Amino acid sequence: MVLRIPNREKNMKRSKMWLMLAVVCGLFVLPAAKAETFIQSDDYKDDDEVVGKFLKDEDYRLMIKDIERNGAEFDWGWVKTKGKVKKPKNFDFDLSSYKTITIPKVQNFAGILGKEFPEAVRDYFKEAAETVGLNVSEKGNLELDIAIVDAKKDSTYIYFAYVQPFIELEIRLKDRSTGESLVLLRNQEHGSGIDDAAQQSASEFAKFMR
Repeated sequence: MVLRIPNREKNMKRSKMWLMLAVVCGLFVLPAAKAETFIQSDDYKDDDEVVGKFLKDEDYRLMIKDIERNGAEFDWGWVKTKGKVKKPKNFDFDLSSYKTITIPKVQNFAGILGKEFPEAVRDYFKEAAETVGLNVSEKGNLELDIAIVDAKKDSTYIYFAYVQPFIELEIRLKDRSTGESLVLLRNQEHGSGIDDAAQQSASEFAKFMR
């Protein structure tokens, strides 16, 4: 009787082939990735987050994650352009043609921040608007509405992690003559202090809109 010794190298190759086949097949049965609109994300939490106070569900359904332009990135956003684009190059509107912009009083849904703070946020965004060539007036052709939906004044350590102060804003830029939204944003910006975070938010908005 001849004793046959299995070809280990051949068997290992077969095992690897079956493993690769199983992985490839598995890719076709994995569930589809969750849509990246804000309303379908884990960030949309009725109990834990301020939602629907300023921007509404119809706005949230448009907003996609990590929208970026000119090196400025926001957590969630949408702009009037062709489709839902994460890195829009061109808008479907000419910002310079509007020339003037109105910035109403900033709304605060984030608790006690001091009466002067929402006004400071408005001033930072007023400067941002002027930076991109718009004149701020009471009867502007554009309207920039801003709401504070969350804020943290102090730095803290949580489980060995350092959490800086932050401000979370919702922003709507719209055409006043038609009421049409042109830009929707929701973003949490961190800084050395809450005032610094607000300044950075306005600076990023100016970069995004250039």
